[in-house]
This record gives sequence, C-alpha cells and structure tokens, in this order.
Amino acid sequence: MEDVVPEFWQSKYKNEASKNWDKFYNRNTTNFFKDRHWTDREFEELRVGHTFSESKPVLLEIGCGVGNFVWPIIERNPDIFVYACDFSPRA
Repeated sequence: MEDVVPEFWQSKYKNEASKNWDKFYNRNTTNFFKDRHWTDREFEELRVGHTFSESKPVLLEIGCGVGNFVWPIIERNPDIFVYACDFSPRA
C-alpha cells in the first residue's frame, strides 16, 4: 500500500515543524484564535467543583499555542496546575 504522504514530504514537515508553526503564529497573531470556554462541557473533570483524588491536579497540554485552551480552565479552577508547551517560541 502506498503512503498517502510521500516519505520526502513526511520528513520535510517533521524536520521543519517548529519553523512552520513559528510562521503560522507570526502571520496569525490576533486573527485566528477563538475563545475556548467550551472546555468544561467536553471535559467534565475540569469543571469547577469537581472533586479530585489528588490535592492539586496536573494538566499537560501539548501544542498549547497562546493558551486559549488552558486560560479559561485556570480562570475557573485555579487549583489545577498546568504544564503547556508549543513548538513555536512565538506562541
């Protein structure tokens, strides 16, 4: 079975991911990101008032961009500790 994406392009996109995300964030500084206040509907365990088994739950978001997913969560539930990372230093 033939790969959907040729090996050359897979390698190129993988090796240049950071550079490409940096370009994306540079072009879309304020006109792309949406409000993410839907997160507590999708992730019940992140709702305010949810009882956690640990004293301070930890959340890891990979590919956080500018933080539009995590900021609403932190605003509503400051007891959650968040690690957030992104490819781009501009994010």
